[in-house]
Amino acid sequence: MERKKSESFNYGLAFTLLLFFIISCVAIFNAQQTGQYTTNFVVKQVEWYIVGGVIIFMMMRPDEDQLNRITWFSTVLLFLFLFC
Repeated sequence: MERKKSESFNYGLAFTLLLFFIISCVAIFNAQQTGQYTTNFVVKQVEWYIVGGVIIFMMMRPDEDQLNRITWFSTVLLFLFLFC
């Protein structure tokens, strides 16, 4: 029995991630009010959430067989990110 992609979407998890996003942005904004840094770290946080969202979206699109075919590529890419 095959489930549709929309049925497998976890709205509770999405809501939790949205709460983490809001809480982390507010916490970073409040922490940087001391004026110690000139860089706006909230923008960097939003950028990283967008990058993570794109990666999650890309991983949700293919089915299991396609994911098995690109596992070696993902592993090599992960090691490159970790060690370079």
